[in-house]
Amino acid sequence: MTSDPANVPHPDALPNPRGGAVRAADAWLAAAADAFERRDDAAAPLAAAAAVLAEAGWLPAARFAGQLAAAVPLLATEPTSAGWRAALPAPLDRAGTFAFTGKALRIAIPFPASARIGQPHFFVASEGLADYAAAQKFYRHGDTLIAELGRAKGPSAEQPTTLSGVLALGGDAGGIALVARAGPVPEGGTPVGGTA
Repeated sequence: MTSDPANVPHPDALPNPRGGAVRAADAWLAAAADAFERRDDAAAPLAAAAAVLAEAGWLPAARFAGQLAAAVPLLATEPTSAGWRAALPAPLDRAGTFAFTGKALRIAIPFPASARIGQPHFFVASEGLADYAAAQKFYRHGDTLIAELGRAKGPSAEQPTTLSGVLALGGDAGGIALVARAGPVPEGGTPVGGTA
């Protein structure tokens, strides 16, 4: 028998194995979470939580909080920690559409006609749908960017109704993560960025 996690009652505080609750640990953990949100030093509140948990008899939790406290300064000095989130592709707020033709996978991506684009490239998340070695073509059709990818050479047992992927915009422009649903893709358009 399994329990639905949404129906499991949450205690007001961590229970103390020796009786009562460890409210001080909750307070220190909340202070650590607050410090982390502010990008401030969370090591001191985590160390205090570890001490309170150890005193209450929660030794595994105390060791875990102590390890977190030791790791926090390492995160602050990690050179890539500041920029890795900024490098993630931004999620597109609308779904695109896609369709298979005889030799191509065509994806219609909502993309403002006024937005600049360099040398785009589309990375399909699912395997077996596109020929990853084939050249990609891109077209603008009003506020839609159309990606045309070579279709996978082997037969695919999968007939997807959705696909996801990342549109790299070229250069330092980053990328866009998107989901597309099976549907109509406009024909024609103005070529963009050559072939990728």
